[in-house]
Amino acid sequence: MMRSTMLRFGLFGLCAGLMVAGLILQAGCDPNRTLATYTCDNGVCDSGEDPTTCPEDCLANTCGNNVCEVGEDGTTCAEDCAPTTCGDGVCDAPTENPDKCAADCDWATCGNGVCEAGEINSCVDDCFADLCGNGICDYSESPTDCPADCTAVGNVDILFVIDNSGSMAGEQVNLRANFPALYQTLRSAVGALPNLHVGVTSTDLGTGGFQITYCEDEGGDGGDLLANPSAGLTGANWMIDRTPEGCNITRQTDGTCTTHDCDISHCPTDGTAPLQLVTDAVNGCPRCRNFAQTAEQTFAALGDLGTMGCGFEQPMEAMYKALDGNLANSGFLRTDAMLAVIFITDEDDCSASNNQLYDNSITSLDSTLGPLTSYRCFEFGIVCDINSRTHQGIRQNCVPRDDAEALLHPMSRYYNLLYSLKDPGELVVTALGGPVTESASGGGYNMVVGLDDMSNPELQFSCTVGDGGAVPGIRMHSLVRQFWSPEDVDGRGYHSICSADYTPALQSVGDYIRSRLGE
Repeated sequence: MMRSTMLRFGLFGLCAGLMVAGLILQAGCDPNRTLATYTCDNGVCDSGEDPTTCPEDCLANTCGNNVCEVGEDGTTCAEDCAPTTCGDGVCDAPTENPDKCAADCDWATCGNGVCEAGEINSCVDDCFADLCGNGICDYSESPTDCPADCTAVGNVDILFVIDNSGSMAGEQVNLRANFPALYQTLRSAVGALPNLHVGVTSTDLGTGGFQITYCEDEGGDGGDLLANPSAGLTGANWMIDRTPEGCNITRQTDGTCTTHDCDISHCPTDGTAPLQLVTDAVNGCPRCRNFAQTAEQTFAALGDLGTMGCGFEQPMEAMYKALDGNLANSGFLRTDAMLAVIFITDEDDCSASNNQLYDNSITSLDSTLGPLTSYRCFEFGIVCDINSRTHQGIRQNCVPRDDAEALLHPMSRYYNLLYSLKDPGELVVTALGGPVTESASGGGYNMVVGLDDMSNPELQFSCTVGDGGAVPGIRMHSLVRQFWSPEDVDGRGYHSICSADYTPALQSVGDYIRSRLGE
């Protein structure tokens, strides 16, 4: 009788029915309450009820609870999951996500069915408790706690994007000196290194044909992986370092190797280069490599890019060009490998979407583009509370620009590339860059603008080292924070390039990779 009243008269009819029935004192009558309030605990999971609003009637992980949960779809539980069509313009999570339906679901978007690093505390639609089993290895999962989604990796591709402009001599030395920390972290975890590809490219992409000192080559290095001849690489422009296959290796608990029966026949070609059987100088284990020196010596040569590169650094676009179908790098990026990207730069990103940014025929302070300095990258790539070229002092709430007047690529270009290549849990993105300070309001970052010797606007250093320093990496930090939980961005994902020791930064990469090895 009461349910008939609800269906016939709606909420106000319900109130009237309760009053007639003399139940007003027991239930009360509030027209702002939902129907589910009045029917909960009646033994039926009614429309408007679900496991959150009425757990008494609606059990979680059950077809018919009015929630389309992980493992359900329009075929297995049409009652909860209305049939969806990829291409209808609606991201019908969780049956659709960016991997399963890119036409409807964008990466880095709340509601796309994927719990991404920047959403852990901000998007309950994607980051819900019962996430394991959705077929995607998310940041909150690992091969240990969610083997259904995360396969233990054995292959790791590591890309270093290194600033080779005139101010980077000391920083390159620091990187090469501390590179062994990365290898040592990986060795200590599993007793054997994973199968590695280690490549290096520069931030130099030229300036689109505008003749600027050190930027004369129109396309710069073009994202190609660079092989210094002294590195002694054979067959490929990146380090290949893998475990022999099909032979017996005796390893001790400390990771050292005592005996093995491996020979050159157990070294696969890796599809790109002939490999040679060598003994790792640190733990005595057999490895198949395309270099004869130690890994540390080889990287020391590989990472020595010099300082004659273009001063308009484009680290993000260099990464894009390195990974997005670059034929010169064919074979570096493997489909069954984890991907680590490590940026090293003392300037913020200046990845131009329009090469007019580098026009050297317009340089006066009152011209459209202003003086030909890196301030252009800031002005046309960042927006703050104050955006006057002549205003000195602090700027607050600075964030990457994404408007019609911006001359730098939108950040989404780079999130989308990386997420199209790998699941979130198979990516680690870190940077050694200029430290950032978030604005008190939480709406962006702070920046201080002063004047250079020519009385032109100049970004002030956020850290100093030697007789130089680094400016806040607003775009760089904005990229990195997409791939780490909020509490891990600073200290694990983003590090100061002015630090005297890069060991913690490289160890954090090794530790993250280690967590994905399934040990």
